[in-house]
Amino acid sequence: MNLKSPELVIPSTDPFQNDLLGRKDSAVALTELIGTTDEPLVLSINASWGEGKTTFLNMWRQILTNK
Repeated sequence: MNLKSPELVIPSTDPFQNDLLGRKDSAVALTELIGTTDEPLVLSINASWGEGKTTFLNMWRQILTNK
């Protein structure tokens, strides 16, 4: 039995198009945060297993790639 969910498609033109959890505002805020510092910065994305950390980071990565 395979319980793995199908991989979410992340369109390059609108990475958060399929995001049902409304995380785009968080990605925009984090993008602004990292854009305002010249110093080294460490971010922690913390949530329980299966709550979408990797998906969020993949979507955010596409936003950063598009810039």
